Amino acid sequence: MHKVDGVLDGLVAVLNAALDIEVKRSPVYRRSESCLIVRQGSETPIQEGAFTEADFELILDQVIAVKTELLESVANDYRAQIQKALMAAQGSIDGLISIGRPQVEEPQINSEAGVYERRLTYNVKYRYNTMDPSL
Repeated sequence: MHKVDGVLDGLVAVLNAALDIEVKRSPVYRRSESCLIVRQGSETPIQEGAFTEADFELILDQVIAVKTELLESVANDYRAQIQKALMAAQGSIDGLISIGRPQVEEPQINSEAGVYERRLTYNVKYRYNTMDPSL
């Protein structure tokens, strides 16, 4: 397994512990259930030697499905919980160096169905062994 998978799995575990909605790495989900989809975006090596340091985009697709007039407030509450969990994860996941602040995209809202979708993208810096990226 590549080190990035270990970092992603660690982040999923941290987010699962912090949130009361399902957190998963699968891009397949039902829009009728609240969840957080975690996936890797593009990656850029920034320093190479015996170990490679790289930045990758941590893409979090936030789906909030609740019957309320306060969809945006509910989504922002989860966003705050996500931010706190990710900042606390720094230093506790093998290979993880740092997590930057998120880029927040404009949401898609279906007020009739009570569904709010938004993408949060974090810049994550991690380190792996250049000769054996599983280390």
